[in-house]
Amino acid sequence: MRIKILFVAILLTGVLGMGIVHANKPNQAPVPHITISPSTLVLSADSRCVSVHSNIPFDLVDCDTLELSGITPYLAKKDSCGDLVAKFDVEEVKAIVEPGPATLMLTGYLLEGTPFAASDTIMVKE
Repeated sequence: MRIKILFVAILLTGVLGMGIVHANKPNQAPVPHITISPSTLVLSADSRCVSVHSNIPFDLVDCDTLELSGITPYLAKKDSCGDLVAKFDVEEVKAIVEPGPATLMLTGYLLEGTPFAASDTIMVKE
């Protein structure tokens, strides 16, 4: 009887444990999210670049398809978490924005052909 109860307890622990692992498993297809830096772009200031940080795994991205509102990056790399970071020429970005809020959209394709898009809004000042 004790062996039977012990067996059932072990079996239930295993089943419940698998359910917890499955429930906490990272989403296989996360909703793309980006953060643009700087969050405030000053048109009259000297800046080096506009960076776009994402939650998209770098190794899944076809970097040749990346665009930020029509601008191609001069660099795409992975961050310390393995996610996509893209760098864009600040002068090209300044050319497509006006003072006030500006929403920029990162678009591209994954290597397997699925398109993705994500946007962020920055503030633009003279």
